[in-house]
Amino acid sequence: MTRNLVILLLLGLVLQSPGFAQDGSSELQAPSQDEGLDGGQMEYSAPYVLEAGIHVGIIAGGVNAGDQAEGRKTNADFWFLPNLGATIKAPFGAGSRVAGMLDIGYTTTGSRTRPYAEYDGGSDFSGYFHERHSYISIAPSIWFSGITLGVGFNFPTKVERWNPNQTYYADARHVVDLDLVQDMVMDFRIGGRIPAWKIDIGTLYVDISARYQFSGLYEDGAYIYGYPTNTLGDPNVDYDGVTYDLIPASASIGISYLFNLGF
Repeated sequence: MTRNLVILLLLGLVLQSPGFAQDGSSELQAPSQDEGLDGGQMEYSAPYVLEAGIHVGIIAGGVNAGDQAEGRKTNADFWFLPNLGATIKAPFGAGSRVAGMLDIGYTTTGSRTRPYAEYDGGSDFSGYFHERHSYISIAPSIWFSGITLGVGFNFPTKVERWNPNQTYYADARHVVDLDLVQDMVMDFRIGGRIPAWKIDIGTLYVDISARYQFSGLYEDGAYIYGYPTNTLGDPNVDYDGVTYDLIPASASIGISYLFNLGF
């Protein structure tokens, strides 16, 4: 009798145990996908995704934002394909919306300048020289939810100056000696690299950038339009020895495509 009571008591304890199925079967319940083996919640860990790809500028505009020598006049210039290169974007942590970026490639800047009021028989500052500076650029920056802030280190490769109204001259497109420009030009840049289309392999971004080349482009006293002049192009009799540099401010719009490199 006592033995039967003990058996019934043990059987009741087994039936009431958490591991016993509610339908009376002896199968243990497996932990859910959201639970660990100890019954606690499992935490999802986002993968670390490095991005790398290419960027290309579509159109840019620039103007000399520095002081102008007396008798000269500047105006904005616009041109296509202002930059092309490679980009690396490295988040500061898995899933982070803050990242470090590095752009390396070919970049350009420029402006338009009227040498003096009555240049080439014109009047009232009609007609301008275009000036285009080309560089190999290395530009580190910070990306924060689409906003970018950084600096650029630009190494000149070519400088050209031309008047589109003087194509009848054999040397209408003048190549400036690189000894006249600085070995490295620095710029401050701000803009946006905004995600526009994202799929598993990568993201298409729209790039908007504004740059100010605060260091100037030429060596001291080397900028041909940095000296004051009168309306006929003669040296200003009141010239006090002060010269000015070309300090462009420019903006560009382009696109970039960065591939996902997950770790």
